[in-house]
Amino acid sequence: GALAHSDAGVRCLAVFAIEEVAPGDEDVALELFDRVGLDPSPDVRCAALHAVSAMSARASPEALACCVDGCQDPSEAVRRAAVEGLTRLSRKGDRGAVAAGVRLLQDPSPSVRLGAMGT
Repeated sequence: GALAHSDAGVRCLAVFAIEEVAPGDEDVALELFDRVGLDPSPDVRCAALHAVSAMSARASPEALACCVDGCQDPSEAVRRAAVEGLTRLSRKGDRGAVAAGVRLLQDPSPSVRLGAMGT
């Protein structure tokens, strides 16, 4: 399927399409993250983090774990996406997201630290 396509752009579009057709379906989001959360492309990993945090109707421990793991990614863009995901989850009432965001205030990237201040 499209999630296994050789072109990262196609994989990103597949993630966005799934997010659009299954809003609020955390089970689908977590299954999607399991399939592409470790994709070789940082863009696909960013899309997966966005999907899992946006599709989670509540801030579940599983969704939080996906974003916390993303905070350790070697890609600055993925770490920023993880921070944005933590921010979305914190707005859904997850105090663990706030604690994870506080740890990111020590990230070497200024943009990641700035994003962490929003959690």
